[in-house]
Amino acid sequence: MDALRPFGDVVAILYSGIAFGLLHMNFQQLFYAAGVGLIFGYVMVKTNNIWYCIGLHAALNTTSAIILPFMDGVDLNNPDLQSTSFIAVGFFVGVLLVISVTGIVLFFANIKKIRVEGPRFRFSVPVGGKQALINAGTIPYILICIAISVYRITIL
Repeated sequence: MDALRPFGDVVAILYSGIAFGLLHMNFQQLFYAAGVGLIFGYVMVKTNNIWYCIGLHAALNTTSAIILPFMDGVDLNNPDLQSTSFIAVGFFVGVLLVISVTGIVLFFANIKKIRVEGPRFRFSVPVGGKQALINAGTIPYILICIAISVYRITIL
């Protein structure tokens, strides 16, 4: 983010979000992870604190690690379904629903206050967001991520 912020906050958020999606190197998670990366990028730009993003990422992964095993193979039509598993899954889904709705409400309630900054300093040569993406560092990174994703798809 620090390297991208001189190009403006919007560029930093977009490129870091896309990089976050590519970094997962899994086509099934690419778009989901990129969307989450955009949120993390916005949080980073607004708070200037990476620990909030780390905490959000840990919470998201922990929640997925707790809910998904409960949901794996759960047949809701099975009368022998253990009520404790059903209650636990319902509880975690309910908590996620409350958090999600609260976040959406707060976002739209504060949408007029949301501002992102332009470039922080002027370059000696005019540059734009294109230079942040097309350079000697990001091009190999993107190519490697694409190659690994294609490799993983062909193996699976």
